[in-house]
Amino acid sequence: MENLHKLFEGKIDLFPINQCVGFFLIRNHFRQQLRDTGNSPHPLSVKEHYFLVSKEVSGAQELINSFNTGLRLYKEKDASRRVTRCFKKINRAVSNEG
Repeated sequence: MENLHKLFEGKIDLFPINQCVGFFLIRNHFRQQLRDTGNSPHPLSVKEHYFLVSKEVSGAQELINSFNTGLRLYKEKDASRRVTRCFKKINRAVSNEG
């Protein structure tokens, strides 16, 4: 929120933030600036995340297999729907401001 305040006060010109989170915060806290706010189409960074389990944990491999199965199902069924829903909300919010 601090960086959004700075952005709209003209103290900074840009800052990195997750696109959906940024537009959510703007829509809910800085609605009047929504139409004047944009984003780069190129991500600043793409991070990989890892799930680590100690080999000393009983059933570690089964836990990893179960996690990987759940993650695969999430990606197949839910992730694209959630991303699409996020961008639909962004577009709707921006178009409603005009």
